[in-house]
Amino acid sequence: MNISLEQFITGFREGLNFDTGFVTAAVDVYQNFTTTGYNNTLNLNDLEHHAGKLIPHYPTSVPGEHDGSLSRNDLFFGDNHSFNEKIWNITSAHFRDDTISLATAGRARKDRYAAAEALNPEFTPSIVSSLGETALYLKAMQGQDNETKTEYVQILFRELGSLVTDLSMRL
Repeated sequence: MNISLEQFITGFREGLNFDTGFVTAAVDVYQNFTTTGYNNTLNLNDLEHHAGKLIPHYPTSVPGEHDGSLSRNDLFFGDNHSFNEKIWNITSAHFRDDTISLATAGRARKDRYAAAEALNPEFTPSIVSSLGETALYLKAMQGQDNETKTEYVQILFRELGSLVTDLSMRL
């Protein structure tokens, strides 16, 4: 499924209240990896590109794509874009309070990273992307009281992740 820059911006602005400049910068990073033939679009399958495995002429990891996702499996095991209930349950076991602190989110990230590294013989680390994602979901789900509600994070990962998987299977 091809998605234009305008669709990304609209979705992230209206769905998560993200700044247009931030979304534009994030999409710009992926322009070198698009298979659509147009610099202003991506195919969602392009996001699977990982450590040169799917783009032999580009031998480095696609920024943002990495092993050790909080809610998806690693590319080594096949499907690295669908929501994985088992992985999410292990991750979300860290989130026992009504809100998620940076320290708690960091522990969840660290533990998931360690588990993925232990199980995946081709583990491709990207701690910068991984930590950036943690800060991003905490900030995106933060309320006006500057607290990140556990309920919101559960919705983001569980329901949105499942919805994206369902929609991609229909296309």
